[in-house]
Amino acid sequence: MLRALAVTLVLAALTAAVPAQSQSTLVPTKAETTAREKLATEKREAEMKKNQSANETRNKAWDAKMKRTMSGMCRGC
Repeated sequence: MLRALAVTLVLAALTAAVPAQSQSTLVPTKAETTAREKLATEKREAEMKKNQSANETRNKAWDAKMKRTMSGMCRGC
């Protein structure tokens, strides 16, 4: 019982000794918000270009493969 009381007192003293941390609530300015949105848009556009390029490369490889494999059987309509 004495130990529990001592532990409680020590914890209470430590909690009281530590100053409360204040949370800063910084609101981004309009310029910062605009800059972030522009950066995000540029990243999306770059990703979209990369995906389109990869898709075109896959399509060309697929078309070349189909031409090689199917040209002996079918001459087209």
